[in-house]
Amino acid sequence: MNEDQYRLIFNRRGAQNQLLWQVPTICTASEALLLTTAFNPLTTPTTALIFSIFALLVSFSAIHLMTKHRHLEVADSHALIDFEKSNSDKGYSVVHGNYKNTGWAPGNGFAKLSAFWMWMIVLLGFLGVSTYAVYISAERTFSPTRLEGKSSISIQFN
Repeated sequence: MNEDQYRLIFNRRGAQNQLLWQVPTICTASEALLLTTAFNPLTTPTTALIFSIFALLVSFSAIHLMTKHRHLEVADSHALIDFEKSNSDKGYSVVHGNYKNTGWAPGNGFAKLSAFWMWMIVLLGFLGVSTYAVYISAERTFSPTRLEGKSSISIQFN
C-alpha cells in the first residue's frame, strides 16, 4: 500500500465509523414511531400487524447494517495498523487500534464497555419487542371474536 492508498483507507474508515453510529440513532427513532403505532389500542388490528412486521424488519436491518459497518471499519483499521507498523522507519506511528489504559478516571467502568455491543443489545431488545408486537397484533387480527364480527377491544368514554 502506498501513501495515497493509506489516505484513501483512512478517509473510508472515518466514513464507515460515521455511518456505524448513525444506525442506532435512526433505528431508535423509527422503532419508536412504529411500535407506538403497533401497540396503540386505537389502531386497527390489521394496521398494527403491518406496523409491527415493519418494526421487525427495521430491527433486523439495523442489526445487519450496524454489523456490516463495524466489520468494514475494523477491516480498514487493521489495514491502517499494518501500514503504520511496516512504515514505522519512515516516521509513521501506530495510531490506530485499541486505546491504551490511562489508569483510573471517574466513570471508567462504563468507559471500558464496548459502545458497539451496548447498542447491539439495545437493537436486539427492539427485535424482541417487535417480535412481541407481531405476536400480539396477529392475535388481535386473527382472533375468533374479530373474525365473527365481534370486537375484542372495547373502549368506554365517560
